[in-house]
Amino acid sequence: MITRKEAPRGRDKNILNVLIICALWGLGNPVLKISTQTLSPFASVAFRFSVALLLFMFVSGKRIVKGVQLMPLLPCLAVSLCMALAFILGTFALMHSKATTAGFLMGIAVLFTPFLRPLLLRAPFQPKAAPAVAVSLAGMYLLCAGDGSFSFGAGEIFAILCSLSFALMLTLSEKHIGNVDPIALAAMQCGVAALLGLMFAIFLDGGLHIPFTSEALLPVLYLAVGSTCVCCVLQNKAMRQLSATFASVAFCMEPVFTVLFSYILLGETLSWVGAAGALMIIASVVSASVVARA
Repeated sequence: MITRKEAPRGRDKNILNVLIICALWGLGNPVLKISTQTLSPFASVAFRFSVALLLFMFVSGKRIVKGVQLMPLLPCLAVSLCMALAFILGTFALMHSKATTAGFLMGIAVLFTPFLRPLLLRAPFQPKAAPAVAVSLAGMYLLCAGDGSFSFGAGEIFAILCSLSFALMLTLSEKHIGNVDPIALAAMQCGVAALLGLMFAIFLDGGLHIPFTSEALLPVLYLAVGSTCVCCVLQNKAMRQLSATFASVAFCMEPVFTVLFSYILLGETLSWVGAAGALMIIASVVSASVVARA
């Protein structure tokens, strides 16, 4: 049985997993923004997670079937639904705002998680996390809005709802997935997201329209493999040991990678103030890591 009281070496490995996820998601945000130029958001979600689910079943089908049979079904479905909503809302956020601004607002799960834990887990509030949360929020603001161009509209609203869904997913994961097979859960998450994307595409977009061109397919294939298959497995492994509060702080590294890859792929620039914000986020992650060891 795996618990959150394992040796620091195992915890360090999972912290590294979170940072890898942040890098892959950071690359995935501008790639997703590119994909929505040729695909509707619901088609992008449905296609991405359908491909990811097929890959999981091809590689580990028997393990997934066995793992699903053993897992607590309703809690894992709730975790999967929160993740699916987070990705759908995040897709809309990236369509209607700059990737860097969306990255900031999608990262404020760090603000919600310490307050959701006492409500949903009946866990005590973690005051030690407050300084890291505050520094992370200030750093993300400087990172993505320090040049004075911050604006608030539909994209920003979607991004905040995305972060709330993500915080709910982290909190429920801390409670329910300690002994769940991470690959089986990842496959379930992909299945729920694919089904929701397909339903929304049919009822709101009039069908699943996917142009079979390299411009449409290549971004979604990266999102399916890198930002979905790899990230879901690493995330589920990490959340078997890390608290939701610490994980949400560590995930604040995602906007840093989003800024880097948005500059490379989209030409979005970062000011000196934004660079200072990135350093603040890194400092908060290091600080949270030290607190987690205490």
